[in-house]
Amino acid sequence: MAQTINQNGNVIMSSPENISCSIVFGNLTGKNITGKEYNNYLKMMFNGFPQLTYGNIELWENNMCKLKGKIEKVTIS
Repeated sequence: MAQTINQNGNVIMSSPENISCSIVFGNLTGKNITGKEYNNYLKMMFNGFPQLTYGNIELWENNMCKLKGKIEKVTIS
């Protein structure tokens, strides 16, 4: 079973397993990490995946959309 993370109709990341993309999707949407750690994670991901940006993303599994989420801009005080 293959998984992909898609944004604006483009595949940003893919994996032949069901764990990696699910975890990354949770991180990107702020479900797994928050605050300063979330901001630092986004900076790292934006550097590694230049096509990735703030906005809507989708987790696909076997050519079906499994989850939808959003990469949010977060202000840290």
